Amino acid sequence: MYRFRPQRRGARTTWTLAVIMAVALAAVGCSKDEPKPIAEGTTSTTAAQTTISTDGQTDTSTTMTTTGAPSTTEVRGGTSTTTVKPTATEQLVISRYEAFWDARAAANAAPPNPDDPALRDLATGQQLVTVIAETKDRRDQGLAIRAAKPSVSAMRVRVRSIKGDVAVLQECSVDDGIVYRQATGEVLNADVVTRSAEATMRQVDGAWRVETTRVLQQWKGVAGCALADDF
Repeated sequence: MYRFRPQRRGARTTWTLAVIMAVALAAVGCSKDEPKPIAEGTTSTTAAQTTISTDGQTDTSTTMTTTGAPSTTEVRGGTSTTTVKPTATEQLVISRYEAFWDARAAANAAPPNPDDPALRDLATGQQLVTVIAETKDRRDQGLAIRAAKPSVSAMRVRVRSIKGDVAVLQECSVDDGIVYRQATGEVLNADVVTRSAEATMRQVDGAWRVETTRVLQQWKGVAGCALADDF
């Protein structure tokens, strides 16, 4: 399945209460989960990283020590919830991560273009190898990607840690992108999938680029982390 990022509001994507209500109504009958970041200044943890494309291919693995980001607490309906307030650097990392998925969607639209320079600007290492290979494969098979209309596509991203030139991100996304055959318009995949994922980004030549992505959990429809208030 392919992941289409939702349209932005301003410079970045936000997940409002209205969207959560809408996807919840679209998802009657589904369920499941996702981990939380640790607060800054607390003990760091070590998390395993495995590169997996969103089409489910495993590529490589690394390990990394993570530390949390500063957070603020707000009260909703008498209950306390903790939300992460991104720093300027964290927001830059998130923006570059979101831009990669926009570039991936554009490169795989008809006709797919594996030579799109945006892919090389926004990805590095194994993730660059993967996105170029899958885009070439779709081009050679005469396939392409388009957004669903209407769409329930959505994405929430937060930075779990930044250490030196490596950042670790946590993501929850709803993917309803459509894979189809260009010559006939035949739809090959129109499934709606929710994914909880972890990604690493590396600063290369002064720019943050996606290096690995790893799917932690996946659900059919709008479900799991997409219905959680405390992502």
